[in-house]
Amino acid sequence: MQLKVFLSLLILAIIPHLAYSENTPELYHTGIVCAVDMGSNTFKFVVSEIKDGKYLQYTDVRKTAAVGDDLKLSEQKTGHKQISEAKLNEIKLLLAGFQDECERKTGSRKLNAIATAAFREAENIRMISEQLQQQEIEMKVLTAEEESAYAYEAATLGAEGFAVADLGSRTTEFVIKAGDSYRWVEIPTGYKVAWDEFYEKSTQFTQAIDAHLQRLKELVGEKEKGILNSGHQLMMIEVGETSSYVLGIPQNQIEGKVITRDQIQKTLKDLSSMNADSFANLKKDFKDAPKVFPRLIFIDFLLAQTNHDRFIGTDRELNVAIVYRISRSHTKK
Repeated sequence: MQLKVFLSLLILAIIPHLAYSENTPELYHTGIVCAVDMGSNTFKFVVSEIKDGKYLQYTDVRKTAAVGDDLKLSEQKTGHKQISEAKLNEIKLLLAGFQDECERKTGSRKLNAIATAAFREAENIRMISEQLQQQEIEMKVLTAEEESAYAYEAATLGAEGFAVADLGSRTTEFVIKAGDSYRWVEIPTGYKVAWDEFYEKSTQFTQAIDAHLQRLKELVGEKEKGILNSGHQLMMIEVGETSSYVLGIPQNQIEGKVITRDQIQKTLKDLSSMNADSFANLKKDFKDAPKVFPRLIFIDFLLAQTNHDRFIGTDRELNVAIVYRISRSHTKK
């Protein structure tokens, strides 16, 4: 029995390092890069590089942009999904702040920017792109397929053998790598969508769980589960806040940590035992509740429905894949 426990602990210890094994593509020096992931809810900015085959990050700034909420409001008011002029001005200011930081760190205002679900849904995306080009920002709006590939690359730096889940704010992507191509699927829900629909107005956690699980059962079928089951190990990208909450450690320490379903279940049990007042106070005081609570349920659902009973967490965002792709585009000197 002691040997079995020892072997289990040894496996858990080496899992985080497997993504950087001999199955990892050779990575070349990028120089310092400023990269922005313009998400539907949050803009994420990093100053980082790949050097000596390793990803090194020097700056990580995250700002709420709520572009998805703006798009939803526009649709409700006008019947059209458009980013408002007021929101565009906010976007410009946010990006200008990132450019200032980039210039301080690199001497250049060049930002490598990608945008996801809310931007590809926006009917006025061409105008948005033109406005940002005037600010010297080249924004690439990712298709769902491209977003899946970026999620895989950000999580694994190209290593094969993993199934990757990207639990975004408006959409969720499951993806695996097969040779030089990817198998992927997009699911039309995310933590922000679930929070708005199930958690925000719920008086108790258990009330939100039932409705959320029913929606997940409708959206995640055998095809979606098959993607995750095809990977030897499961990685979750953009789960820094959730992993921190479950493990009780700072968010900047969660990289590569393994979280089991038992740990998720314990956390859910604690939340489910709260009375209405306690849950209301937690929602009010815990700023990351909208990101953490829906993701906890989604993760537990996936671990129950697939052949995985644990996952490797990463706080990386899609902007890491920008740096990865720059490295892969270089030739070794």
